[in-house]
Amino acid sequence: MKQMPAFLYAPLRGRGQDGRKRLSHLHFRRELGFRHILVEGEGPRMVIARLFLAGLVASTLTLAFDGDSFTAKFEALPQAVRETAKAHMENAFPVSISSAKGEQGWDYQINTRVDGKYHDLVIDDKGKLVAVKDETDLASLPAAAKATIEKQGATSNIVTLEKVTEGGHVSYHAIMKDDAQGTNVQVRVSDDGTLKSTSPNGPGK
Repeated sequence: MKQMPAFLYAPLRGRGQDGRKRLSHLHFRRELGFRHILVEGEGPRMVIARLFLAGLVASTLTLAFDGDSFTAKFEALPQAVRETAKAHMENAFPVSISSAKGEQGWDYQINTRVDGKYHDLVIDDKGKLVAVKDETDLASLPAAAKATIEKQGATSNIVTLEKVTEGGHVSYHAIMKDDAQGTNVQVRVSDDGTLKSTSPNGPGK
């Protein structure tokens, strides 16, 4: 089994005492190897059972972190991108990686989860953190930004709402479902409530 980057074990930390205990147990079992699982005095059946459980734990770890090829994709990123990502992923659970060609080069989006909400990093090919996208809700928005978004339509029609931090500037992006038109509309609002843009975002779902 290939060695996983150490930081990939970090996402489960910080999710409660039980989560830390489970992670420590799994990692401990994996590192010990089969030879430490054989306990003196155990019968053949108990030894086989322990070997089976150890193999199951190792397989579970592989599926959890390699099932979507996150590890392979991460290792294939430019070194500068990996270093920036690691610096902002200590308490995040890795999900997926995507890339897009921009005017200045390639941008990579590292999709993660923190406390059950998405926390996505956009990093350019030189390792610069371009943007951080955090899932949020209306109650967490400044009053001015919240009021502007509410004016664009019924709050019940909000599909997604995120806080976007770019170069120290914060804005809020909402995708709202227009039932009458059967489409989604993307709304961008600045921190002070200024409506920056509205644009169609494809058919509604």
